Amino acid sequence: LQIDYTRQLSDVTTLTNKVFYTDAKWDSSGVVFAGIDIFGFGQSTTLSRYKPSLDDHQTIYGDYLELTHVFDDGNVEHELLTGLALTRYSNDYDFKNPAFTDIDTVTKATAVNAFLPDQPSKSADATLDWLGLYALDTMKVTQKFSVMFGARFNWFDYQDSDASALDKDDTLVSPMAG
Repeated sequence: LQIDYTRQLSDVTTLTNKVFYTDAKWDSSGVVFAGIDIFGFGQSTTLSRYKPSLDDHQTIYGDYLELTHVFDDGNVEHELLTGLALTRYSNDYDFKNPAFTDIDTVTKATAVNAFLPDQPSKSADATLDWLGLYALDTMKVTQKFSVMFGARFNWFDYQDSDASALDKDDTLVSPMAG
């Protein structure tokens, strides 16, 4: 779902708002086959099989609010873009990683593969919150030449609930010129 809204506030000022939401859920499982000697070089009739599964639910939502203001300082025409971006990414997943099982293709006997035992499953609820503030001034010096200056400030907050229980905040300032 995405909603785009634009409103002309005056002859020189425009407000734009973009709101979005995405919800994706999928469950997947399958069988991976490995380890059979189909040509008989090793004289093995054993087939190894592995059955991983993933249950995953991801959501992304955000709001980007921008204000554009056009003005002339007497020498140069400016287009000043300022904005606020808010976004949240979340991912809840459960990955099951069972042991390989072997089957003898002649006798049909099955056994857990001694070399590839159960692997730990992984489940987590992870969230990334992101805030961005930015400003960009595009200066039209001549009809064919423009100069841009600006900066963007980003703040990130990441948290997950797995065994590491990671909780990290970070900031970043990115200058722009062109």
